[in-house]
Amino acid sequence: MMIVLLAAGCGGGGGEATVVENAVNVSLVAAETRDIAQDAAYTGVVRGINETKVLPQASGRVTGVSVKAGDYVTRGQVLLTLDSSDYQVGIRSAEAAVATAQAGLAAAEAAKKTNDIRLESAQKTYERALQLHAEGAVSDQELENAKTAYDSLNTGSIEAETARAQAGLLSAQAGLEKARNDINNFTVTAPISGVVGSVSISLGDTAGPQSPVASITDISRLEVDVLVNEGEISYIRKGDPAQVSIEAASASSFPASVDSVGNVPETGKNGYMVKVFFNNANNAVKSGMFAKVYLNTQRKDAALAVPLNAVLSKPGRQVVYIVDEEMRAREVEVTVGIKNKEYVEILSGIQAGQEVIYMGNSLVNEGVLVQVAAGGER
Repeated sequence: MMIVLLAAGCGGGGGEATVVENAVNVSLVAAETRDIAQDAAYTGVVRGINETKVLPQASGRVTGVSVKAGDYVTRGQVLLTLDSSDYQVGIRSAEAAVATAQAGLAAAEAAKKTNDIRLESAQKTYERALQLHAEGAVSDQELENAKTAYDSLNTGSIEAETARAQAGLLSAQAGLEKARNDINNFTVTAPISGVVGSVSISLGDTAGPQSPVASITDISRLEVDVLVNEGEISYIRKGDPAQVSIEAASASSFPASVDSVGNVPETGKNGYMVKVFFNNANNAVKSGMFAKVYLNTQRKDAALAVPLNAVLSKPGRQVVYIVDEEMRAREVEVTVGIKNKEYVEILSGIQAGQEVIYMGNSLVNEGVLVQVAAGGER
């Protein structure tokens, strides 16, 4: 930038021009070696890592809907209720069957207790008759009568009857438990914690196991599937860092990591499937949002690099500006290699440690006077 001033001469009439050149403020950065990885951008759709459709376990008329789309629910929370009046009759019937079986078992146990007392008495009578018969004090007929009385009480039939009564009670209790489980199916609860994506049922509708009534997505952790072309898939590894940009949710990108890398191309698609995961701590991102995923592809260790904005594109070439001893900008053509959002590799044109203009370079041309701004490295 130059300013021309006209100064009047002492002899009157003549004037001469004085040129004053203003310097352009710039900042410098030294080219240095660093590990660099080239970013590639891919598009995909965000999904929760755990999405589920809610299916009722019973059929019935909807009597209550407790949630709406967008609500956050916890596992076990009631979503809707179904009319269970017909099944209430089944529960009462099952409860009556249990009561009847309990009474039957009580009677069998009472009968067994009475029989046990009588059996003990008959056994003692028989044993005494055996002793007296051996001494000749009891006839054969009296001994036979004592044995018959004992055997009639020791048949095991009373134990069998008690066992049948116990089995009957267990069967009735199982029937009651099933009836109660069936009635629980008329209360539809959330199978997982997450955000309700949709509710496809209303009061008065009939719901059943054939059709989902709602969907729930755990969005605390999200995934995006992207297709990577064959020229870049070999550079991507499980566990690699990634960045996910979702304009609809945040101006900042989300740090992510590669969870899986496909080994074969997707059927009918020109690419390999790569899945990335990222956390969604504040639930700002919704399932189904459009996402752009940035993956590191080519990598180089100890590559000579400068900030990306230090390199300017000219017709047919790439250039940087250096500053000579007279504080003038000098254009240097460079050959660039891989790059990412911050740095670009320099293959030729400048050396490690050489300073280039990285701020203000768009305002200079060859030979322009510059001034290094405070903190600009020179």
